[in-house]
Amino acid sequence: MVSSSLLNDLAKLREVLRPALEAEQAQWAEHGPAALQRAATLGITIDGVGGNCPVQAEGSFDSKRFYFRARGDEWQFHAWPTELVSTPGHLPFGRECFYIEQAYEGGQYDAGWMPRHEAVGFICDAAEKARSTPAQPGDREVDRHGSPR
Repeated sequence: MVSSSLLNDLAKLREVLRPALEAEQAQWAEHGPAALQRAATLGITIDGVGGNCPVQAEGSFDSKRFYFRARGDEWQFHAWPTELVSTPGHLPFGRECFYIEQAYEGGQYDAGWMPRHEAVGFICDAAEKARSTPAQPGDREVDRHGSPR
């Protein structure tokens, strides 16, 4: 049984978080449709994007599956040939893929709180780069700017 004290604390927390959640919803309503239109124009299907710490997304483009993750002060993008992804949600890390990792402007933990429309923009940028860069065996180690270490 849940105590009334805990229920009261949860109600207070909801009220504290409400302005931030409403601001995020308003931001998505304003910028989300344009971000998704850019992705569609580039032939990118985004199955889902969301969350905080990390922000995550999965989807596909050009017979590839991708995974996007933003946490701390950076974001990562992995893309594999579709045939390597046999089960949705079970991604073949360590297999041949395109990989990029980049710093996110802001504070030390801001990437994990990036707005969803920004995540979609980074996904579009990374997919365009993946189209012009051959896949490497395994997850390449790269620095924060996408350069091999």
